[in-house]
Amino acid sequence: MKVLMSAKEIPLGSTVTKKTGDKAYILKDKIRIYGDPSLQKEIKADENVRFLVGESIVMITDNVELLWHVSDLDLYHYLYEKTQLDHK
Repeated sequence: MKVLMSAKEIPLGSTVTKKTGDKAYILKDKIRIYGDPSLQKEIKADENVRFLVGESIVMITDNVELLWHVSDLDLYHYLYEKTQLDHK
């Protein structure tokens, strides 16, 4: 199933595509660059920014709409948790 949502609403680590694209990305708020131990870095996204990590790395603002690739069951759990948190 694909659900159109803003990036800020999609759980980090989820598989997404751009609205009109077919390249799959993983949604992240930080990326790690590996190499020589003295050169390894972790880059954290600024507030309201996300990374799309795939064959390349794309920076987007978190209000960009993406297609979230999600199973029916995971979507149910996501919506259930979101409604429970909204009512506390």
